[in-house]
Amino acid sequence: MEVNFSKTSWHRKYYENFYNDWLNYEDTNLCKYFWKIVWAIFSPLLLSFLSCMLFWIVGMEFYPLLSWYWQIIGGFGIVGSAFLTMGIVALISVLIVEGWKWMSRKLFNKQKTEDGLFMTKLKAWKRKVCPIINWI
Repeated sequence: MEVNFSKTSWHRKYYENFYNDWLNYEDTNLCKYFWKIVWAIFSPLLLSFLSCMLFWIVGMEFYPLLSWYWQIIGGFGIVGSAFLTMGIVALISVLIVEGWKWMSRKLFNKQKTEDGLFMTKLKAWKRKVCPIINWI
């Protein structure tokens, strides 16, 4: 089974920017490519969340010693966590809206469209195969 993806797709561009010098070859296996995309999307979110929490914990722990400095660091941790939470809520909202649009297109427009990365991976899981990627 083979699947065609464009070299100008958003996930390909994100993949090339995230793994710019580490990988010099094109992934042709959808399973490995999919999980690398998931890692590339969620690792910066996880890293920023953990760093914000670390700043906040360190700021609260050493507050009596260097109150002015650690108060600023703790404030960045709280503000960063708030922005990260808002970003996650925005991401979930976008996914819900895009899913709703996709579902309405599928239900009401019976036109054949190319499946994206996530739908292709979902179909591959259901069929228990891992397709080969053709970059066009």
